[in-house]
Amino acid sequence: MDSLSSLARVSGFQILLQEYLRSRQGRAQAYAQPLFHIMSKPHLSSVKAHLAGHNAKKRPLLTLLNGDNSWLMSFPRPPAERTLQDKAFYHVVLDPWLTGDIVIGAPWLVSAQNPARGSIKDGTAVEDLVREIEAAANIPSSNNMNMTRGTSRIRRSGSPIDAILLTSDFRDHTHKPTLLTFSSNIPVFATAAPAKVVRGWKYFASITEIPNLDTDNPNLFALRPRSRSYPKGCTPGGGRGSPSGTGEASDGKGGALGGGTTDESGSTPSGTGGRPNGSGDTPNGTDEVSALPNWLTIFRLPGHNPLAFGISVIYPLVDGRYESLVYSPHGIKASCPSIQALTSKMDPPVEVAAMLSTVKMNWAARWIKTNLGIKEVLELERVLKPRWWVVTHSKVVEYGGVFSWLLGTRDAREDLEAALEGEKKRGGEGKRPRVVEVEDGGCFVVE
Repeated sequence: MDSLSSLARVSGFQILLQEYLRSRQGRAQAYAQPLFHIMSKPHLSSVKAHLAGHNAKKRPLLTLLNGDNSWLMSFPRPPAERTLQDKAFYHVVLDPWLTGDIVIGAPWLVSAQNPARGSIKDGTAVEDLVREIEAAANIPSSNNMNMTRGTSRIRRSGSPIDAILLTSDFRDHTHKPTLLTFSSNIPVFATAAPAKVVRGWKYFASITEIPNLDTDNPNLFALRPRSRSYPKGCTPGGGRGSPSGTGEASDGKGGALGGGTTDESGSTPSGTGGRPNGSGDTPNGTDEVSALPNWLTIFRLPGHNPLAFGISVIYPLVDGRYESLVYSPHGIKASCPSIQALTSKMDPPVEVAAMLSTVKMNWAARWIKTNLGIKEVLELERVLKPRWWVVTHSKVVEYGGVFSWLLGTRDAREDLEAALEGEKKRGGEGKRPRVVEVEDGGCFVVE
């Protein structure tokens, strides 16, 4: 067993506080892992301890949905919105791959085994999970998640999930069989490549393209995603939760999500921002599905290649400061301008609460690596300075098919201890970061 066995392993059924003694030179060194709050389905007893009380201080929750890289990210709503919306959290489903294996062409050509082994198999199961979280947060009417018309609240039919976030067009990030199990009225926020893919399905009513960070002007309040909307009563696809199923999209000239206007490409013109105008209806008779709340910002951190990217989700604290969760499933070089801008030029400054990144190396072929590797992810951790490094996209997936065999497609977990020793030899600090690994179905409170 490699040195990652010394990381905190967070079970969905218990709270673990473990102290490990490790020494490569024969000297015992103690690593006491802090106490983690864990969700235990179906009773959620440990999360209730964190959420107890309507006015209790709440922190973001990270719930692992498939044992690898699909997450439910639950961000605490500001107190006033919590009361108005009758919900404690804004729930974002990240890169869901919950059902079925990935097959390209035919199983005998290329396949990848689904890492999910738990009970969360589809959108309905995720909705049930969200309802349990809201019930644990002591919101009196949290079982009634339908938003009403004629208000500035987010309006959708039925689903307690607030948004889906897609970060890559690779099938383990944008998995069509899984995504089609979610309500078509859940707003989708996506980077450019998966947004193009999902629009082609004509299923989701709202697809909003999130921007790249402008490294020359990294201003939090200038970041506004491009959006798209549909005529009132006409959501595409006819999927679960779709009111009409006509499959007819708007001509792009109606109102933008949240009350702005769109041009022919569906982009929000400069100045509208895609933010709510308070009326609850868009000005040209379109159906308002959703926009991000004005306290939450999501943008992409470009890297040196399309797979080496990051996503930053920024939310406010009650004292006026801002925190971020940075998600980089394949790693991103710490020297990239986007990382440097986030850490040293962002206006206002942002503190990274957690970095979600990998401890796995993947070879799509014998000579092509899709992950940067633990050495460079450790360098990223040193620059971001997160309070937590949450392990993601690190399950060793089994690949099948003739082409996978010919190409030598494989995964391998890497050794954190070796990376720390290498850092020391290069004159670095060699200090162990606070690393947490969440098991399938487990929940981590980002303190």
